[in-house]
Amino acid sequence: MGSKNFRILLILRITGLVLATGLLLYCLFIQKNIIRSVFAFFLVSGLAAELYFFLSRVYSDVSIFLTALLNNDFTVYRLRRGKKKPVAGIYDLFHQISSKFNKIRTEKEVQHLFLQTLVEQVDIGIICFEEDGKIFLVNRAFKDLVQSVPIHSLARLEERTPDLYLELKRIRSGERRLVKYFSRGEIFQVSLICSEFKLMETGYKLITLQNIGQELDEKEIESWQKLIRVLTHEIMNSVTPITSLTGSLYERVLAERENQQAITSVTIDFLTEGLEAIAIRSKGLLGFTQAFHDLLRIPMPVIDKVETHRFFERIHLLFQPLFRERQIAFSSHIEKGAAWIYADASLMEQAVINLVKNAIESLNQTPKPSVSLQAISMINGRTHLIVSDNGKGIPVTHLDKIFVPFYTTKEKGTGIGLSLSRQIVQLHRGTLTVKSIPDVETSFVIDIP
Repeated sequence: MGSKNFRILLILRITGLVLATGLLLYCLFIQKNIIRSVFAFFLVSGLAAELYFFLSRVYSDVSIFLTALLNNDFTVYRLRRGKKKPVAGIYDLFHQISSKFNKIRTEKEVQHLFLQTLVEQVDIGIICFEEDGKIFLVNRAFKDLVQSVPIHSLARLEERTPDLYLELKRIRSGERRLVKYFSRGEIFQVSLICSEFKLMETGYKLITLQNIGQELDEKEIESWQKLIRVLTHEIMNSVTPITSLTGSLYERVLAERENQQAITSVTIDFLTEGLEAIAIRSKGLLGFTQAFHDLLRIPMPVIDKVETHRFFERIHLLFQPLFRERQIAFSSHIEKGAAWIYADASLMEQAVINLVKNAIESLNQTPKPSVSLQAISMINGRTHLIVSDNGKGIPVTHLDKIFVPFYTTKEKGTGIGLSLSRQIVQLHRGTLTVKSIPDVETSFVIDIP
């Protein structure tokens, strides 16, 4: 509307000037009337002057408006808006434009203030600096980490924490570094993450610093606790069947002694087999505990040819007292092609013991409980050792978590046995998987070469 009014007023003035000029020429050259020509000349001069002042006024206002925008002054035309102008519509447009720019500037300031407040509230230290070392952004958490007053350049930081300064200069985009530095009598351990970018042809480096000293201390304590739990778990897993078997052997000998009978050959064979199982398991446990250091580093297996029948017999003998006590039926099956396996007998025995123990624990309140061991030769030349039970099974929601270290659904469980068994099998270049049918069967399958 404003531009339309401006065009109409401009056309009227130009039209009037053209008509007055025509009248001047008519009076001067056709009528040759000097008096009328003089009046016509003054009329033309007046209209020309009025057109000049009209355009000058508009030009001046436009110039002032643009200068005000350039200087971020958005209040100029609010004062003029109320005045009566021949082209008031243009000044309404000026007002709308200045209001729009003012709104944009206000929104940017609010956004900047919000981001600044957000950065200040973050517990992770943030620093952003230009290529020449001039600091563009630094938050409170960073200042706390370097225990420094406000800094404006990395040179100031170099004076206080030279080690950190060097790392800030060296780190590149996408890198992560763990840095230890000394500041005012304290040692800080921080994690650095760097990102580089360009704005308006200026390169910036944005680095975040997170103090991980306390977390590292807590993790170290937690690691020691887990190590102790693992060792305790494995020792108890082996000592429990050894204790049961030792008690059974002692009771057998004591019974014959009380009856004043000579020890029979059957008892001697029983004692021999039992003591052999105890000796082998004790030797395996000793080797395991001696090699078990640096948190959870399992010794590399020494692969040898192992007779599957003897391997299963030792497992059965170790758990025989527990099977008898809980009235658990035990069975084993070995295919002809699986009469021998290639494994570290001690480590693989440890893995199978964990699986059998897990099977026994799942048989609580199960009528006619049973556990079975199978060795099956596969077409691809590999061997499957299968530990099965007819317990309540594993819920579907837990199947993908049971091998996660320290994850357990048992009230007194440690969550170590299954994960440790899986690691042992993996060291044998094999896999350990589970198949569970609720209230029917649960099978752990060890697949080894």
